[in-house]
Amino acid sequence: LRGSLVAYAEALTEPRYVPPPLEPGKRYQWSVRLRDGDTVSSWSTTSHSFNIVIAASRSSGRYFAFETP
Repeated sequence: LRGSLVAYAEALTEPRYVPPPLEPGKRYQWSVRLRDGDTVSSWSTTSHSFNIVIAASRSSGRYFAFETP
């Protein structure tokens, strides 16, 4: 899902960036990459996974044992 580029910055001297005011109620995506001299990383990406775990346990017979102090 790509749209229009809203902001871009490079040669930052601090490890932070404040974008221009963004429109309320609108969804934005962002990505970063690292540059160290001539070495440039790939753009960061996101991933999402959805896992459903169903577990069942069954026992019969004895109750759990415990001792009082």
